[in-house]
Amino acid sequence: MPTDKGPKTFYDTLGVGIDATDEELRRAFRRKAARVHPDKVNAENRERATLEFQQLTNAFEVLSDAEKRRSYDLTGAPDSFTRRKKTAHRQQSPDSSLQQLFRDFFEKDFGGLSGFNSSSTYSFESRGVGGAFTSGFSTYAAFSTSSATKDQELPLTLTLEEVSRGGEKDLTITRRLTDGISGRLITVNETAAVQLTPGIREGTRIVLRGRGDEMPGRGCSDVILVVREALHPKFERRGDDLITCVSMPLVQALTADSISVPMLDGSHFQVALSGPITPETVLRLPGKGMPIPEQPGKAGNLCVRFRIAFPSTVTPVQKGQLQAVLQ
Repeated sequence: MPTDKGPKTFYDTLGVGIDATDEELRRAFRRKAARVHPDKVNAENRERATLEFQQLTNAFEVLSDAEKRRSYDLTGAPDSFTRRKKTAHRQQSPDSSLQQLFRDFFEKDFGGLSGFNSSSTYSFESRGVGGAFTSGFSTYAAFSTSSATKDQELPLTLTLEEVSRGGEKDLTITRRLTDGISGRLITVNETAAVQLTPGIREGTRIVLRGRGDEMPGRGCSDVILVVREALHPKFERRGDDLITCVSMPLVQALTADSISVPMLDGSHFQVALSGPITPETVLRLPGKGMPIPEQPGKAGNLCVRFRIAFPSTVTPVQKGQLQAVLQ
């Protein structure tokens, strides 16, 4: 079981105790993610923030899953998936043990990705070499282990900002090709650009034609990227809608004529109020949510909920004044 001594634990990363509840984990993640999210820092600190955000996300993904958390508490490792993933990153040369490792890694662990609800598939013709890829926060290897050409399916994790913006995303793809001189399989790296539709949905499959491993005499396999959305500290996506929560003191909730609502892109939108705000109030802002990929130029709603901060104490005089005003 992890302890407070030695290497930093996932609990340390999130800043919680080992008895933290699911709600405490979620609050800790959102609080820390808001500080280290790569899109929220300047360029010179982005590399460090990306690493910290990756570590934070890894810790939350393990501890928020009951089975993975139980395994982590008992062994110091989240599960066999994590151990195989770390081993895969350490290996450099393709040998029989590495082939078995990648067979287990992708066929067992990533096989479930095909169960996602795929709303669409995008196909890209080969423009170079590739087969595993680096994107955002993680690097994945995708060496083929079959004697026949076999497609490789990999997760493509995107932030909500990337999902909303769409556009071109650069990936570094790694695969094995036949060396023209020695005739042996060698590992090569190459960049590839993927075009993302604004609002692209989780589970969308992007096919990179001929970008996987080469098997002598059998051609090259395809790489299939399955879109996954990273957790966001302030926004949640539900279909085409975005949901956020705005905190305000009680006096503002009762008296404000307008409020400033944060947008996913970092800007703010001023909204006029027709009356007091309550903890049950939900403002729906049409067209301020996630772009609808099937309807270019249109977007869903931004749903704004509120967290009202009540005063910790009220004096007798204040009580009388409140009663006189509110009755």
